[in-house]
Amino acid sequence: MTTVCLLLGKYFPTPEVGVLPETIKDHDVVPQGTEVTSNSSLLPSLSHSSQIEVPVPKCFSVEYSSIRASYTRMLFNVSKLLRRKLDVDDIKEFLSCYSTSLSKKVEDCSNISSILRHVKDECSLINIELLHSIVEEMKITEAEERIKAYKVELEKFYKSISISLCLDKRFDTISHLHCETVTLVFDWEPEEHVLEEIKDILSKVSGKLLIIKFIETSTSISVTCSFPFSDVGFTVLRMIENIHILMGQGLKKLTIGNLTLWRRQDVRQKVHNMNS
Repeated sequence: MTTVCLLLGKYFPTPEVGVLPETIKDHDVVPQGTEVTSNSSLLPSLSHSSQIEVPVPKCFSVEYSSIRASYTRMLFNVSKLLRRKLDVDDIKEFLSCYSTSLSKKVEDCSNISSILRHVKDECSLINIELLHSIVEEMKITEAEERIKAYKVELEKFYKSISISLCLDKRFDTISHLHCETVTLVFDWEPEEHVLEEIKDILSKVSGKLLIIKFIETSTSISVTCSFPFSDVGFTVLRMIENIHILMGQGLKKLTIGNLTLWRRQDVRQKVHNMNS
């Protein structure tokens, strides 16, 4: 355990406030067909907008319009219920436990509507966990039913979308200052798998810790995820513990930050190395 802790301290130092971690300075997107040499280069640049770019092409406009409309209706109706039920001080205290940065944002808010605007900024079409946790904690039954109904629709949406339609699209806009990255490279053909499969694998090996940020391909499928810096130790240990699950799914490489935890070496490469 001591060795693991020293390893974590070496590769994942506590980030300084206002300083961008060395492991995630490069936010350029790697062009198609270019060999990936660093996990940090997989990350797309973030705009200052909180808008999420949903990975659906024009030919799927009907499906996307439907799920987007469901998301909008759910937000609208849940927000109406929360405005009637929530107490300003209670929700501020709850959010202070969730995130220091979010707590600062809502500090000067004087009503529920202004607080909910910040909560919505933390959510997206594929990630409503903060909103759901508020509803659960405050025991607002009608709002919880609406969220559960939306999640059922979202699951159907996941199962209908091929990975090939998700390549080179951003899934989340969490600031790099607040997270570390995990990159998983799978020996997959995009057309043969759906987004739901990636979601299921991540759930098995990390619970709800990992959030998909980006998916791209050159000769394999590369999935870049994020998780809070505060969970680095637990995440590394859990990924090591479940490495056999990833190997069984065709994993070629697993990287957390600058640390490569596991890499599958090609048999031909081994022979070449032995002969050279």
